[in-house]
Amino acid sequence: MGFVERGLGCGGLGVIHLIFSVLHYRFNLPWLGQPGPRVCDSLFHSQNTPMKPLLILLLAALSASAEEIVPLWPDGPPDSKGLSIREIVNERGSAAAHDRSNSAITEPTLEVFRPEKPTGTSLMILPGGGYSNVVMDKEGRDIARWFSGIGVTGFVLKYRLPNAGDHRFGEKIPLDDAKRGIALIRQRAADFGIRPDHVGVIGFSAGGHLASTLGTRFDEATRPDFLLLGYPVISMKSGIGHGGSCDQLIGKNPSQTLIDEYSNELHVTKSTPPVFLFCATDDTGVKVENSQLFYDAARAAGVPAELHIFAKGGHGFGMRPNSRAGTAWPPLAESWLREVGMLGGEK
Repeated sequence: MGFVERGLGCGGLGVIHLIFSVLHYRFNLPWLGQPGPRVCDSLFHSQNTPMKPLLILLLAALSASAEEIVPLWPDGPPDSKGLSIREIVNERGSAAAHDRSNSAITEPTLEVFRPEKPTGTSLMILPGGGYSNVVMDKEGRDIARWFSGIGVTGFVLKYRLPNAGDHRFGEKIPLDDAKRGIALIRQRAADFGIRPDHVGVIGFSAGGHLASTLGTRFDEATRPDFLLLGYPVISMKSGIGHGGSCDQLIGKNPSQTLIDEYSNELHVTKSTPPVFLFCATDDTGVKVENSQLFYDAARAAGVPAELHIFAKGGHGFGMRPNSRAGTAWPPLAESWLREVGMLGGEK
């Protein structure tokens, strides 16, 4: 048995087999049926630039799994008590590469992923899903596993959705959970072995909208120390915003006041955290103008900002190795985190 197989459950092996399949066909690496020492040696000595994020994801999968699931509201979430809906988990992938999405969520949670060598930096991860579901694997657990490989403690937030049940103020529900999540992370910083002043947030698609909402509407306890936004929905304005996310969050016929309230490019100030954005030109789901608007607003406010627009990648590429965008942004984000002082050596 190769060292990469020790201590893995079926889920971890599924991730590893998927990665090795891609590496075999894309980089002509040896394939042994089961990943073993000879394949790993090829990985470590490869000079291919795209290999680094894949290798980190592989190694992180060896040990990084959710060690703890923390309920956000142990006594029941506000505005959701008494709802008669039942949570639904939809598997869109396979046993080898899970791609599960959750909907009808009434009990929001944080899934905790602890790295073997923590740096003290942590990241709350907000998956996308158009505010109608939460994509827990591709834009949640996969992300946590990769960042654990560089010493970052991950917290995948399963948040409530605005139209799941009869919420009185549906558009405020996801933000309530995001604020509660980052506050809990800071409150338990000593338990998690993290620094309360190195707590960042990453969000994808509609989760990017939620992350940027949190990054522009916070108090002392809930301000992220940095933002990472992947192909984010930013604006609710017609012709720019993502129609499905807008409809789910603020309704099909929102007032101009509500549109402006949730168009986050309008709410960037000098207090907005440093931000790293990435997206693809050929994204037909969420226009690149969303990222550009937030980047321009950050620059105008004097907020440190970096934007990467890849030619290809489409929407929802996450960090899975089926596009250059998916493998290129993680090391760029790592470099940026070090540059802004949010990622150092082992704690």
